[in-house]
Amino acid sequence: MIMDAIFGPENYRSEIIWKRTTAHNDPSKPGSVHDVLLFYTKTNDYCWNKLYTSYSEEYIASHYNKVDSQGRKYRLDNLTAPSHGSSAGIYEWNGHFPPQWTYVVKYKI
Repeated sequence: MIMDAIFGPENYRSEIIWKRTTAHNDPSKPGSVHDVLLFYTKTNDYCWNKLYTSYSEEYIASHYNKVDSQGRKYRLDNLTAPSHGSSAGIYEWNGHFPPQWTYVVKYKI
């Protein structure tokens, strides 16, 4: 409501989810696994610059430790997301369609 008061509700563009960590169990409260950033602009005339940066060699060596048949490095990522809605289980991973997973992430370098 404060952002709407400052920028106007018509200048709301989107929300950005910043993932902090993978799923975990915290019995005393809901886990803090992501932040929500609200994206507003002051006018319709704005510029969005995508930022890219290369991974360091140390990061690639420590995180991308799988190699496919064509020599491309990749990693298997966390697949602990709960199933949501009627599209649950439609994504194949390793030749299987696990119903409890809703997405598959395979990063390639």
